[in-house]
Amino acid sequence: MAKEKLFEALKRAGLTGQEVHLYLALLKNNGITGYEAAKITGISRSNAYAALTSLVNKGLAAHSHEKVKKYAALSKPDLLASLKRRNDDLISFLEIHLPDTTDHGVPYLTISGYDNIVEKIFNMVDLAKKRIYISIHSDELTALMEPVRKCAARGIKTVILSDKRPEIEGITFYRKKKQSGFVKIIADTAKILTTDFTRDPKNGLYSEDPHLVQLMREAIVNEIELHHISRKK
Repeated sequence: MAKEKLFEALKRAGLTGQEVHLYLALLKNNGITGYEAAKITGISRSNAYAALTSLVNKGLAAHSHEKVKKYAALSKPDLLASLKRRNDDLISFLEIHLPDTTDHGVPYLTISGYDNIVEKIFNMVDLAKKRIYISIHSDELTALMEPVRKCAARGIKTVILSDKRPEIEGITFYRKKKQSGFVKIIADTAKILTTDFTRDPKNGLYSEDPHLVQLMREAIVNEIELHHISRKK
């Protein structure tokens, strides 16, 4: 799993599949020829040389000036520093020049795919300015622990309804028997997302419609009230 995630991460950094294999091979076997790199990775010699040339052009590898070229990878610290600088520059540019979103004019949107749904939840938590309410099972909350922890640390009112109290300081917690897979989240009483991860295909309903936001808010308030009632019994 870790190897697959590393592979995908390097592809997101701008490398092709063959370039990823060759870059990782160079990290482990620095100073090898194109022939040796092809043999190690199982990539054909012609494709290996083309991909190595591309890595050099991208600044992710360099070669010697011997009769038979030997290739070396850009080191891990250099790669991370370059990616950070490029991403910081890209984000700064987009912050200035990217136009704001216009009102989409539809009551709700469907977000498809587990990773995309989780990414949207991360964004809702990260961008919350005043408060966040999350109704969630502890199994799903595990994946959200870090952004939720940072949200609470920023002083955002963070309310969690779940079957187990998470080890996060600064939250308001209500114990509620939850069914695994279901997630409801409200950010700033303006944005909502609900999903059921037990179903396939994985789809999440996202909305900024005031009526839908109010309906979900009332549903979560009712859950909180039921919590208070059950404690009094």
